Amino acid sequence: MSINNKLPMRRKFKKIRYVEYEYKLIKNPHYNEQEKVHYERQGMYYPVEEYIEKEIPQNKYKESSHIEYKIKCAYCGGVGWVKRRDAKFCCGNCRKLNYRDNQKTKE
Repeated sequence: MSINNKLPMRRKFKKIRYVEYEYKLIKNPHYNEQEKVHYERQGMYYPVEEYIEKEIPQNKYKESSHIEYKIKCAYCGGVGWVKRRDAKFCCGNCRKLNYRDNQKTKE
């Protein structure tokens, strides 16, 4: 099988989303300034911190690309873009229908 190196090609770009977790200081919702002052006046320790460190998800995006090749389908004769240089069919349906036709002719 020979591979034609002069196939028309294009570069396809897309953004891929992934999640990265960062630690940030946020105000504690259970912290009460009045209770803290009340505890300190009585000489007691107030156990709740004013700020807490929390893991917060951040959506990040990176750009990715791949090359597509323009071929003529061996089954339907249509023209389509595929990811493999040595592809014969434009889609999985054409490949499946071609296989079924070959099975019928063998019988």
